[in-house]
Amino acid sequence: ITAILISFAIAFVLTAVLGYVLIPVLHKLKFGQNILTDIGPKWHAKKQGTPTMGGWMFIIGTIFTTVLTLVICSVAGFSPFSEMAELKNQQITRLVSGILMAFCFALVGFADDYIKVVKKRNLGLTEIQKTILQVIIIIGYLVALSVNGLTYIQIPFVGAVELSWFFWLFGICVIYGAVNAVNFTDGVDGLCASVTSVAAISF
Repeated sequence: ITAILISFAIAFVLTAVLGYVLIPVLHKLKFGQNILTDIGPKWHAKKQGTPTMGGWMFIIGTIFTTVLTLVICSVAGFSPFSEMAELKNQQITRLVSGILMAFCFALVGFADDYIKVVKKRNLGLTEIQKTILQVIIIIGYLVALSVNGLTYIQIPFVGAVELSWFFWLFGICVIYGAVNAVNFTDGVDGLCASVTSVAAISF
């Protein structure tokens, strides 16, 4: 529990500091959000120029904190993973593949923002381009889980339920839906932060 709380504190402080450093830089580079005037509420037009690509401070904060926590645990002489070899491999697979998946999704978001800001094409990547890239990333993640026998889900009061072939369909639909839901929700000021806070507190 102590290690988890320390990780939370480090991640929060690091992300906040990165925000103070990164956002002014994005302002200077004029990496601002262009608002589509033909869709969405009229009051949303005031968001014009809000720095984009700020999500990198969360990615950097998460990866740095994860690595630092593992180092602290190693120095302290205890492992955050199970002593059972098979379970340990599964836990490491979940951790590494999950971080890699998040990083790859961030790269897709970066490409989308880069096209909008630098190439001056407000739509960024097309829906088809995003979907193809996202599905490739998701399949890579699911392959890593499948190879390590992680084709099941834990259901409260029921336990582990093997999904078999449904694992692939379920995984693609859930992850693709979640990633794009966050993307759309993030388009309205403060909404993604408030929704994410509720989920984070529950975890």
